[in-house]
This record gives sequence, C-alpha cells and structure tokens, in this order.
Amino acid sequence: MGTSSNGGGSGSGKVVKPTDVTYRGFQAAYDVFNRQLFGRRLPPCMITLRTFRKARGYFSPDRFVHLTDVTTTHEIALDPRQFMDRTAVEVLSTLAHEMCHLEQREHGTPSRNGYHNREWVDLMARIGLVASDTGRPGGKQTGQAMTHYIEPGGRFEKVARGLVDAGRFTLRWADIEGFIVDEPTGGAQGAKAVVPAPKPPRSGRAGVRAKYLCATCGAAVWGKPGLAIGCLGPIDTVHEPDVMTEI
Repeated sequence: MGTSSNGGGSGSGKVVKPTDVTYRGFQAAYDVFNRQLFGRRLPPCMITLRTFRKARGYFSPDRFVHLTDVTTTHEIALDPRQFMDRTAVEVLSTLAHEMCHLEQREHGTPSRNGYHNREWVDLMARIGLVASDTGRPGGKQTGQAMTHYIEPGGRFEKVARGLVDAGRFTLRWADIEGFIVDEPTGGAQGAKAVVPAPKPPRSGRAGVRAKYLCATCGAAVWGKPGLAIGCLGPIDTVHEPDVMTEI
C-alpha cells in the first residue's frame, strides 16, 4: 500500500480531517500538473472519489452545475479502492490520465464517449504516460478500454515523484471494500494490518447449472438444479409429453 509521511494521522493530538487531507492533496497535485505538464491550459474541475466496476478513474464533461450562476464544470473521478495496492505516484498517474481527457475536451477532438483515439494517445505521451490496454509495453494504444504505464524517467514521473518526496501529496485514506482491519498473530501489541477479507462460503448451489435430457427425442436444455421441465418434442413430431431428466 503506497503511503507517505504527512497529511493527517493519529497520535499527534491533532484533529484529523480526512476530507480535507484527501481532497486538498489531489487539488494540489492537479494544480502542479496543470502548471508543469499542461502549460496552465486546463480549467478548474471537480475532483471526486467514486467506486466503479472496472475503471480506476474517469472523466465526465460538464458533470456539475453551479446552482447560482448555472455554469458547469467537468469532473475527474478516482476510485479510492485502488489506493490500497498502488503507490502514490501510480495513483497520481490516474489523475494525469484523466487530465489528458480534459485537455482533449477543451482543446482537441474527442471521439465517441469512452473511446481513446490517437490524439489522446499523443497527449498522454507528451506528459510521460504511455497508453496501453494491458498497462505494459506492447499493448494496444487505442480503443474503448484503455490504461497506461509510466514512462521511466519521463516528465510525469519526475513531477509526481517530486510532489511525493516533498510531502506535498500523500495517500492517507483508502476505501477498504474487500479488505478488513486485522490484528496479525504474533505482531506487536496494538499492531494492525489491512488484509483481504475472507470470502464467505457459497450457500446452496447458486450459480450451478444442470443439464436436462428428454429420453424420447433427445432434446437437451440447461437450467438451475431441481427444475421440473417437460418436453413436447420437435415441432414436426408428436409424442407423449415427457419429463426431462436431470443428468
């Protein structure tokens, strides 16, 4: 789990404000990236934490509206579950990935919703992120589902590493869905660790399919166990209805 050394914690006597610690760090990173990687070309946006089925983050244009003057702003959302097993620099690379989508929206030509085109690939490469559907060298660079890897020694890595090393961005909080806080056996008194939660045993035969076969016409179907399925035979054949047998 990637962590750094400031931004709130226990034991200091200081009141911890998780919201302030978390969002202030991402806003600071956004501002630094905008200056050093994007030439101040990006407008302010709403940075949020949301959980998704698959993606580590997403960009949503004009997602929020100001209730007084009815202006809109874009959203960059990050999945806080990813913070459990990724370093601070890797998490920041997702932020920069989505900032490239924002840049393309403001100054380029995005393709249909969710598609990563060649223009976006070039915007990523310019800041030191390499598009890849596998997250490794040699992967497909354009398409609907796309991730990236960090160019070693590239512009992004240098700027992000500088933020983390200077303590200007830290990871202090993560969504622990799928994990539990445990006290390891044999550890120091009071020691705790975040570990994957045990999977509950499967009840009954949920998810199991059975095959049913008609002894007269040989018709076969699949379904959940225990069904009472009757067969009338092929359309051009007449035979007495049979109860199909589970096999």
